[in-house]
Amino acid sequence: MGASSTRQSSLSFGLFSVDIASGALYRNRHKVALQEKPFRILAMLLEHPGQLVTRDEIRKQLWPDGTFVDFNEGIDTALKKLRYALGDSAQNPTFILTIPRRGYRFIAPVSNGGGNVPPLLEAEPPLPPTTTSSPVPTTSRKYLVAFVVIALMFAAGYVFFRRASHPRDLDLRRVQMTKLTDNGQIQAIAISPDGRYVAYARGDEIRQSLWLREIAARTDQQILTEGPGFHGLTFSPDGNSVYVVRSDANDPSFKYLYVLPTHGGAATKLITDVDSPVSFSPDGKQFVYERCVPPRNYIELKIANADGSNDHILTLFRDASALLYQPGPNWSPDGRNIAVPVVLANQQLRWVLDMVSATDGSIREMFSSTNPQFLGRPVWFPSGKGLLFTHVDNSAGRYQLWTISFPEGRAQPLTHDLADYGWDLDMTRDGRTFASTTMNVVSQPWSAPASDLSQASQLPTDALAVRGIAEAPDGKILVTSADNMAWVMHTDGSQRTRFTDVEPVFEPASCGRFVLFRIDHEDSAIVRFDLDGSNPTVLVHGEIDRPTCSADQTAIFYYTWNPPQKLWRVPLEGGSPQYVGNGLGDLVANTIDVSPDGKYLVYPYTQFGRVPSEGWKLAVIPVNGGPPVHQFAVPSEAGGVRVRWSASGRSLLYVVTQDGISNLWEQPLSGGKPKQLTHFTSGQIFDFNWTLDHTRLLLTRGSENRDAVLLHDLTVQ
Repeated sequence: MGASSTRQSSLSFGLFSVDIASGALYRNRHKVALQEKPFRILAMLLEHPGQLVTRDEIRKQLWPDGTFVDFNEGIDTALKKLRYALGDSAQNPTFILTIPRRGYRFIAPVSNGGGNVPPLLEAEPPLPPTTTSSPVPTTSRKYLVAFVVIALMFAAGYVFFRRASHPRDLDLRRVQMTKLTDNGQIQAIAISPDGRYVAYARGDEIRQSLWLREIAARTDQQILTEGPGFHGLTFSPDGNSVYVVRSDANDPSFKYLYVLPTHGGAATKLITDVDSPVSFSPDGKQFVYERCVPPRNYIELKIANADGSNDHILTLFRDASALLYQPGPNWSPDGRNIAVPVVLANQQLRWVLDMVSATDGSIREMFSSTNPQFLGRPVWFPSGKGLLFTHVDNSAGRYQLWTISFPEGRAQPLTHDLADYGWDLDMTRDGRTFASTTMNVVSQPWSAPASDLSQASQLPTDALAVRGIAEAPDGKILVTSADNMAWVMHTDGSQRTRFTDVEPVFEPASCGRFVLFRIDHEDSAIVRFDLDGSNPTVLVHGEIDRPTCSADQTAIFYYTWNPPQKLWRVPLEGGSPQYVGNGLGDLVANTIDVSPDGKYLVYPYTQFGRVPSEGWKLAVIPVNGGPPVHQFAVPSEAGGVRVRWSASGRSLLYVVTQDGISNLWEQPLSGGKPKQLTHFTSGQIFDFNWTLDHTRLLLTRGSENRDAVLLHDLTVQ
C-alpha cells in the first residue's frame, strides 16, 4: 500500500462515520450493527481510499495464520454484509467498487471525522406533532390543495410515460409453467419465433434423436433419427429451418453445425468445429457462434451468412476457458450488440456476461459472477432493454432465472422457486413465452464386492441425491449431494450427517488421516479436512480438478485446466506443488488415478481439430512423468470418461453409457478388447471409488431427469 493511506481513528463518508479504534459504524449518529470481519474490511478500505485493496491482502489481514477457513467464501460473505449495512450495490456502487479478479476500491470521499464520533442516539428525533402546527389560512389551503392536485396529476402522467416508454418488469404473478415432456430425457430445446413449435433433443448424454412438438395440437414428430448428441438448437427467423449443433460420431467433444427443414428432411452440414448454439441477426441474413481453441486458451466469436458462407472472426475472448461447450451468444434486436457468457480463467475462475459490438468487435463486461457456477444462454427482451439468463442460486444450489438491464448492467434474480433450470433458454418473437428445461436428480449410493462387481447392491438411505463418493479413513462413507454439500454416513447408509458446512464441495477423497474435497469459489481449491470435518486447509488453489491420493498417502495428484493442461503433485502436509508433466492431446477430463502399487498414473484425453475425430483415449504414464507406457482407445459411449484402476492394478475400469444406461467396463493392461463387468438395466453411474482396502467398489447411481417446460405470460413491459 502507498504512503498516503489514511490512519485517523475517526473517519466519515456520506451519511456514515466510523470509529476505527472502537470498531463502530454510525449512520446519521445512529449505530449500525456490523460484524467484526466486515468492519475490518471496511477499515482497510477507509485507510486506503481510492486505492486497490486486494483479496489476498484482505485474506492475510483476516486470517493471518494461513489456515483455511474458506476465506474466499468468507470474503464474499463479509463484503455482502458490509454492502448491506451501507445500503451499497455491487452492480452500481456508491462506496465499494469491485475490481474483477483483483480486489476492491473505496470510491466515495473520506474525511477526518474530527477525532470523536458523535454520541450514540437511541432513536431518530421524533417529528413535531401535527396537532401543534400553526393553522393554515383558508386561502392558503386552497392554493395548497390545488398544488397537491397538480403534483399528483404530474406524478401520474410521469408514471404513465415511464411505463409506456420503458421496458416493463416481468410480472411473475401471471406466469404459468407448462411441462411439455415427462420422459426425463430432454437434452436441448428451442422455440419457434411464432411460438407454434418446440424442437427438442431426446436421449442420453451421448446419443439422441431430434423431435418437433406442435404446441397447440400437442403432437410430436421425429425429424432426425438417433445418433450423436445435439448441443444447440436454433430456429431460423422465419421458422422454416432448424439449425442444430451435433457431436462427431467418435468424439462427443467435437461438433458440427447442420441445418434442416423444420418438419424434417435432409440435414446439410454448414460448418465444422462449432462450440455453441447459433443466434441470428435481426434481418436473418447472418448468424453468430463460438469456436473454442483450447491449445491457445481463447474463444473465437464468429459470424457467417445464413448458408454458412463468409465465415469469419468478429473478436476473440482471450484467457477464456475453451475446454467446454459454450452456452451461446445472442444477437440484440437492434443488431448492434451480441451478448456472450464466457468463463474467464486467467487468475481466478469466474463467469462474465460480455457485450460485444457487432460492428467492431469491441467487448464490454456487463456482469461478473461472484462464483464459478456457469451462466446460461441469455435471451434479449424484444425492447432490447434487458436480458434473461439462468444462473445459480447459491442459497439452494439450483439454477434460477435472472434478469439484467441494458445498458446499465443491473443484474438480479427473478425466480426463487423449486425448479432447476437448464442453460438452454429460448424466447418467442413477442417475448411472452420462454422455453427451457428443468432438471431433477435422483441417485443413491451403491456397493459391490471386488470379486464380482455385478453383485452391486443399493445402500438404504433417505431421499438425498448423491453425486461423489469415497470411503473416509475411519471406514464411514463420504458423499457429495446434488446441491454440492458434503455428508458422512455409516457403511449401511444409516446416520447420515453433514461432514462440513463449507460448500460447494466436489470430488471427495481420502488420504492418510485426512479427507479431501475440491471446493469452488472464485477459483478452485483442493482442501484438506480433519476426520471430524474441522481444520480445513488449502493445499493448492487455481484452475484445478480431480484430487487423488498417492499410494503411500503422502501426496495429492491433480491436473490444471489452463492449456496446456498439466499434471501436478502436492505434499499432503502442505508445500509447493511439483510439476509431473503435460497432459497428452488437447483435453484431459474427469479423472486422474494412481495405480495400487504407486508406479503409474492413468488419465483420459482427446484431441481437437482432427476430422474425423480419433475419439477419447486412456494414457498410462509413470507416476513421476514421462511418455505413456500404455494407450487405449475407448468407445464413444464412454463420453468424457471416468476411469479408475482395478483392485489388482492389472486393468482399468471406466463407464460406458448406452441408451441412457451406464455400466462398468474393464480394459486389461495386457491389451485386447474391453469387457463389460456390470449389467445394470437402468440408471446412470455418476461416480465410483474403491474402499481403502480395495475390497469393495462404492458407486453413486441414479438419473438426471430433464424435461422441457414453457413459461407463459412473462409480460415484457
